[in-house]
Amino acid sequence: MVARMHNRFAVQTMVMACMAQLDLDAVVYPTSNLPPVKLGSPRGPEINGRAGDGVWRFLGANGFPAITVPVGFTTVMYDRIRVVATPESDVSSEGSETQIVGPVAARLPVGMDIVARPFGEPTILKIAAAYEAATGHREPPADFGPLSGAELSAP
Repeated sequence: MVARMHNRFAVQTMVMACMAQLDLDAVVYPTSNLPPVKLGSPRGPEINGRAGDGVWRFLGANGFPAITVPVGFTTVMYDRIRVVATPESDVSSEGSETQIVGPVAARLPVGMDIVARPFGEPTILKIAAAYEAATGHREPPADFGPLSGAELSAP
């Protein structure tokens, strides 16, 4: 736990120093630079000990609030399938590997992340709300239906 807290403190110190030096209240970046995969697909291989958890999880685990907002739609998707090792294949003999197939035509949402300094939730909520209001990129599912005042009020 001590090592984890030291790492967290180091990450927070570096990120907050950069944000202060650049006079930033928040940072915006794409949620992913890869097209989405089909739900339920096998996970991809680990790269440098990570399985594609992304910046959002990394920053969130280190105390930085983050939110994702819709920015539009992609036109393709990729799928990952299991490939069983055979003597003729280049796949390792450990059983199975995965392979990416596609692109397949699809209309899937794409997002951007907004992250702020620790306890900066009000800042990212204001930015996210203003962005969504200005762009209108959010599209509810066709069968979702309109929201009435009752669903929008606090419990």
